[in-house]
Amino acid sequence: MPEKVLFAIDPGPHTGMAVKIDGDYHTATITQPTELWDMLNQFRPEVVAYEDFIGSGQRDININATLQLVGSIVGVCHVLGLKSIRNQPQARRAFIQDARRLLVNQPGKTVHEVDALAHLLLLEYQIAHGKA
Repeated sequence: MPEKVLFAIDPGPHTGMAVKIDGDYHTATITQPTELWDMLNQFRPEVVAYEDFIGSGQRDININATLQLVGSIVGVCHVLGLKSIRNQPQARRAFIQDARRLLVNQPGKTVHEVDALAHLLLLEYQIAHGKA
């Protein structure tokens, strides 16, 4: 029986995405929200974790796009019936080194992918400890 599919998202103009399918981690950096929405629809993960974004301070095109992306993640998850979990940016910090180690032999991985994978490792921790 296949393992559940888990997603984690580090939203921004260059969105980091991490997915765990059948025990394997995969990451990508995407720039079009439609790519993310299509992936959520295709894979229908059991749980989607995403980094919250407050967007304090002066607004610019990147901050506005990130705020809109976070809102769209919540909306798409609702429409698809996917459980979503919002995490604060600092919550991933305890998992950054593990995420880097997992990606060390994969050249070309971005900081956004490391952050997304750290959020995925956090999600697995939350599930294992009954917090998700």
